Amino acid sequence: MLHLAGTRPHRQGDGRNPQSYGFALENFLLDRAALVASGLPRDAIPALENPGAVTVQQVPALGRRFLLPSDPVAGVVVGGQARAYPLRVLVFHEVVNDVLAGEPILVVHQPLCGLTAVFSRQVQQRALTFAHSGLLWNSCGLVYDRESQSLWLPLAGTAVAGPAFRQKLNFLPFTLTTWERWRQKHPKTTLLQPDLSRLAQYRRDPYNSYLGSDLLRFPVKPLLPLPHRRKALLVVLNPGTQPFVVMAETLDGGGTAFRLPRSAPTPLELVKVGHPPVLEIVATASGEIPPVVYTFAFAWFALHPQQGPETWFSLPGSPLDARAPVF
Repeated sequence: MLHLAGTRPHRQGDGRNPQSYGFALENFLLDRAALVASGLPRDAIPALENPGAVTVQQVPALGRRFLLPSDPVAGVVVGGQARAYPLRVLVFHEVVNDVLAGEPILVVHQPLCGLTAVFSRQVQQRALTFAHSGLLWNSCGLVYDRESQSLWLPLAGTAVAGPAFRQKLNFLPFTLTTWERWRQKHPKTTLLQPDLSRLAQYRRDPYNSYLGSDLLRFPVKPLLPLPHRRKALLVVLNPGTQPFVVMAETLDGGGTAFRLPRSAPTPLELVKVGHPPVLEIVATASGEIPPVVYTFAFAWFALHPQQGPETWFSLPGSPLDARAPVF
């Protein structure tokens, strides 16, 4: 992760000892043994705060190859206003504090654990501002809010240490799809304003080798048992209430669309789109997309070991029983 570090000196955290980061850890909610320093100090990965937006017409000015039609984006709609967050930008920031239609939202993308999620930043009638803590729990990034200096685990949407202990963030619906498909569905969409000083950086993928194998860079316990791929993609519907977990062991080959069973929270299909491929959630009939989290299987299992792969719905191509028809 060192190649993502910024340049400002004298940040808290020595990269080795979690105690050196200046957070109150006495009431840490999770297994303390799984808490480690990432090798980076606090705020070394620069969160975006009120970054602004550009229109579709302004995107070409960012460069011919800044955003390709097949590039994945996290698309959010609040109050009828649509905005796209390109993953190629998010990978260098991980945390975006934005406001959409007057709603303060938090967009999180953590390549180490495959997490992509969107939340409301409104907690107990105030909008919190989040940043990168430099700490990991089971290879999942912990963020902190600048107002109370509390630590939060985005995978759980929960404050796990500090004054905000056990407070919750509300997960929001979003669509993981391609820029082309998002733009066609939402022609008036805006796009996250990138950091113009990093345009050249956004063109590379610093996690390419990590995502190309099933090896983990940091300790995780408990580990997802074999034969399941640790970095198999999970799509978790309603993660903050009654999670419905879908596992896609691989996005290579096979069909391009999968219909979820009637036990799913609402009639949905998963459609494989883009390059690299992502699974877009598509509501069928009059259904609406529920709140959702994308993450790797090892991360969800480490947080919920009592709800193992035998409780997940598996798409064709996984080693579990393939119960979803492909069409």
